[in-house]
Amino acid sequence: MSFSELEQLTIWQKRFFQCGIIVLLGLILWGFSRLCNYFSDVTNIVGFSILISYLLIGAVDLIQAKLKIRNRGWAVAIVYSLIGIIAILFAIFVIPNLILQIQSLTSQTPSYFQKIQSWLVNYNGRINASGFPYKFDLALISKELSQSVSSFGQKALHQFFEFAFSTINFAISGLATIVLSVYFLIDGPRIWDGLIRPLSEEYSQHANNLRHDLSRCLRGYFIGQVQLSFFSGVYVFFMYSLLGSRYALLLGIWQALVEIIPVIGGFLGIGLGVLVMLFNPDPIFGNPLIKALIAFVAYMFYTQIIKDNFLTPRIMGNAIGLHPVVIILVVFIGAKAGGITGVVFALPMAGLLNVVLDYYLKNRNKPDSDSLVVEVVKT
Repeated sequence: MSFSELEQLTIWQKRFFQCGIIVLLGLILWGFSRLCNYFSDVTNIVGFSILISYLLIGAVDLIQAKLKIRNRGWAVAIVYSLIGIIAILFAIFVIPNLILQIQSLTSQTPSYFQKIQSWLVNYNGRINASGFPYKFDLALISKELSQSVSSFGQKALHQFFEFAFSTINFAISGLATIVLSVYFLIDGPRIWDGLIRPLSEEYSQHANNLRHDLSRCLRGYFIGQVQLSFFSGVYVFFMYSLLGSRYALLLGIWQALVEIIPVIGGFLGIGLGVLVMLFNPDPIFGNPLIKALIAFVAYMFYTQIIKDNFLTPRIMGNAIGLHPVVIILVVFIGAKAGGITGVVFALPMAGLLNVVLDYYLKNRNKPDSDSLVVEVVKT
């Protein structure tokens, strides 16, 4: 049914048609989610390959245009070669220091648990000795902490063996993701042309316009999120270095990784950093609490002043176009549905649905295809 035919329907017919479309979309999304859960490994590979493609398509287009390369495959090869060189340099100069900091932090973790246990026991004794009418028994928490300390080495060893056995599957999935991303970067336009070939000229025009809006949303979100995560990691690294932390590199990389998670990622990163600073055995300010407070205040200054007012508007703008409350709900729904993978892809999927809805609302009262062409030229 074309836009001109939709305009000829009565108001009740339009409402019935809209409800039918909503129900149909709901059934499609439900079936698609069930299918994705059943083929979770495959959908993760396809999803992350699309993510890599959107992150690299700008660099591929730039290299192809600057070097005037006719074969797009050579531009893709150059981009992946540069990424490989950066990965090798990272493995040579960064990974050894990172491993040392992880080992040092892991060895210090049992002492952190013991300090927390000692604080709880002392606090419980002070409350009971103060004559407070309600008695608190923190012995259960202390017991749990003691068990965590005693079994920490066994858990770490068990997780190491689990990681070792899953390395082969991870390597195969990573290789498949890279190969798919290469095909998407090279043959993406031809794949899209093949998909819309059965459509009429009018619907092909709508599909191309919608693809442009969807691509702008995805690229704006993914690339912007990676850039913001990078800046946050660099800022946190220098902040911890100035505060004299031995784990500045580890905490900076951790901050950059968790910042990819919208809304809550930054608090997860700084939360771990504050705990590490709080238990740092050699504070330069004489009191680890002072250093932890300085780290938290410095990060909040960066988030509220620098990031929100300068970096985010320039880098991301309004890529997703959703209210912060909706973003929080979408993040929690994604975490419930798919864990970390669901959190990463929840906001882009919500942004895509928002783009589709906006496009429909903007073009539902434009039955003439010529006016649609004029609107595309204006945008």
